[in-house]
Amino acid sequence: MRREYNSLLDKYGQSFKYDYGWAANALNMKKPTFKDIEASVKLDHNRPYYKAASANVHGNPSGVLNNLGLLAEEDVILSGPSNLGLSTPAQSTIISLNVITTMMLTHDASMDAIVISKVIAKYGRQAEEAFLLVEDDISKSINE
Repeated sequence: MRREYNSLLDKYGQSFKYDYGWAANALNMKKPTFKDIEASVKLDHNRPYYKAASANVHGNPSGVLNNLGLLAEEDVILSGPSNLGLSTPAQSTIISLNVITTMMLTHDASMDAIVISKVIAKYGRQAEEAFLLVEDDISKSINE
């Protein structure tokens, strides 16, 4: 394994050993971070959503105050799975997949690619709304 590891470093450069080293040449940095990659593709405006999504995993005050998977008025610690709190990450995932897919489809833009992108966006909005409706139904059923 060490031989294979060293051959990959020889092939791709010493930066390849870091988490985002695969992007080092493109960003002209030795040790780029995810934040650097976001900024380089002009998606750093999504950083607050990323931070909010990881707040419960990576301890910070937001993760303590906003308990993903619980109703706002519940004063307990979640100790198992929950269907609450999925709408925001689901919406972000749908938006990201739509952006990526549209970028790939329109790289060599054709009328078909544009139409398919519009259809995907429409279905994406419907899926986002469905997640909100399900979460709203769950919240209402718990409060009854």
